Amino acid sequence: MAIPADAAMVITIDPDAPGINDGDDISTFFAGSGVTLSAVGGSSSEGKVYAYESWFAPTGSLVFGWNDGSFLDDHWGRSSSPTFKATFSGSLPQKVEIDYLSEGTVTLTAYDSSDNVLGSVSEAGDFDPHTLTFTSTGYDIKWISVDISGTGLDYGLLDNLRITVVPEPGAVGLASGLAALGFIWWRRRTA
Repeated sequence: MAIPADAAMVITIDPDAPGINDGDDISTFFAGSGVTLSAVGGSSSEGKVYAYESWFAPTGSLVFGWNDGSFLDDHWGRSSSPTFKATFSGSLPQKVEIDYLSEGTVTLTAYDSSDNVLGSVSEAGDFDPHTLTFTSTGYDIKWISVDISGTGLDYGLLDNLRITVVPEPGAVGLASGLAALGFIWWRRRTA
């Protein structure tokens, strides 16, 4: 049984995941999947990301939120809002997507392990749910930042983050070899 060389694994970082409730600190909830979340700059008092219940969530009922020191907030588009950051470990992704609902311009910037900018994508929001996608050409993504901006803007929700990891060619060969050995062992046991 051969595993295709271009087989990709998609991991969804969903604030509505089982075990998460409104107000939970989810900064390291997905660390086992190789993803750590943070709120950088602005008036974020802790740098943590929280699950926040919103009537306008693009999917489910919870979105990514942050703490301004006196209350949790889900609006990443305010002038005092931090930047949403996701850092990846283990197998690094080549593609990153995030769902959003915003009146302003949403910008996703991707960085490599040396903090060099790999590129960015931007879309102007129209208060309908959308997905912003960045695909790297030849380089692994170590971390991303997501900013929402606009004149007089006070709104911008961020929801599901999806990362796509394509295994290294050696890993695919190893997995194929192990699958073949398992098949041979099974055939000998049943013969």
